[in-house]
Amino acid sequence: MAGPTRKEAEKRIRVLRERLEKAQGRNDPLCDVILEELETLEPDSARWPHRRGDLLRKMTRTKDAVHCYERAVAIYLNAGFLPRAIAMAKVLVEVDPSRAAILEQVDPRAARELHRRVRPEGVRVADVAEPAAPLADAALVLEPDASAPPNEVRFSAPPPSRRTLELDITDIELDDPHPLASASEPDPLVRSEAERQACLPLLPLLAEAPPDALQRLVRESELVHVADGEIVVRLGDPADALFGIVEGAVRVCVPGLPPEERPRLDAGDIFGEACLLGTEPRRADVIAEGPLTALRIPKQTLTELVRAHRGLGDVLFEMLTRRLLANLLRTSRVFAELGVQERREIAGEFELRRARAGTRLVVAGKQSDALYITLTGHVEVTKDGEPAQIAGAGLMFGHASMLEGSPCALGVCTLDTLLVLRLPRQAFARVAMQYPAMLMHLAELEPVARVGQ
Repeated sequence: MAGPTRKEAEKRIRVLRERLEKAQGRNDPLCDVILEELETLEPDSARWPHRRGDLLRKMTRTKDAVHCYERAVAIYLNAGFLPRAIAMAKVLVEVDPSRAAILEQVDPRAARELHRRVRPEGVRVADVAEPAAPLADAALVLEPDASAPPNEVRFSAPPPSRRTLELDITDIELDDPHPLASASEPDPLVRSEAERQACLPLLPLLAEAPPDALQRLVRESELVHVADGEIVVRLGDPADALFGIVEGAVRVCVPGLPPEERPRLDAGDIFGEACLLGTEPRRADVIAEGPLTALRIPKQTLTELVRAHRGLGDVLFEMLTRRLLANLLRTSRVFAELGVQERREIAGEFELRRARAGTRLVVAGKQSDALYITLTGHVEVTKDGEPAQIAGAGLMFGHASMLEGSPCALGVCTLDTLLVLRLPRQAFARVAMQYPAMLMHLAELEPVARVGQ
């Protein structure tokens, strides 16, 4: 006998989904029968063996639950959902510790192919020519230009022989956090969910890792489940781990931002990335919006892997800087009136540089050669030769000198090694011509201003 036609199958799937929705929360054989039939009708969807495994686990049918979870892991891997596959494998081992070998069988090939197809400009381990340890060394150092005139602070351009990191931020990372304001923007979720997640940082962190590094990430990451409204990361706590969202969403409560402007992060994104550089505490509360499943990766694990594996540092560094820059462009009022594409274009104009401790980025009485925004580390601001304040990430300076063509009123010197975004004079002139609204906001700021992240 011939099987059901596609139209008949789609109708049957709708009916079964409605029945399952009505039976929500029930742990009985009827739900098991419905999920089993849905899995038969949609064999390429991992949701049905995943949900059926959860149901059978609650019904204490452990052996059957394990078989469902195994099928879900395989389907997630085949579809490129590597983080979900890892999370599912960890659940399976929780249910049956004797099946720990499945953690060593996680195959990243489909996810890696997907990432490289969707983001061909992304960093790949195979393309990296130099190791990056410590992590911050991936950024080129700011070197003073000996030919600068006496009335100007100037730094040398990167040597043409050195590869510089392309700060290519995806539209998903820059999607406007204001629901009403972004209503006219193309919905990034129109693309497949797998492609959407491949544009975000978590997947390349795992998919581009060398095989033994991936195995360690799988083993040492912790699967965490957080209820709706609970704080996952608290402002001021030690930054001791990176979190990757497997399912669910979080709201990042940046100090000073009203609730409607707080960034929302979904599956495939990361938070707590500041743990990768420096020793600063958490800069914001991160609160679960609905049930959250995430992978918690210890800072120590990431640090040791960067030291041990050639090229992994560049993958982590690209992920980190994309996130820091995207956060800045999403939360700073300087860029508030710009659309997603405009923010991407501005992101491409910035250089990411490293400044050693003791570097005088701007000097009172001298013109600046760039606009600067600190991403990590600390600087000392001086006024009339006296220390005025010490500040960390999210500080902007050099813009007043660039706008007015005048010497800087304040001085800024680094207290430790830091990462800084730099918009050189020529790039600043291009931005000035193209985005006058941004310049108006810059003109309203103090010479050294907090722009937030």
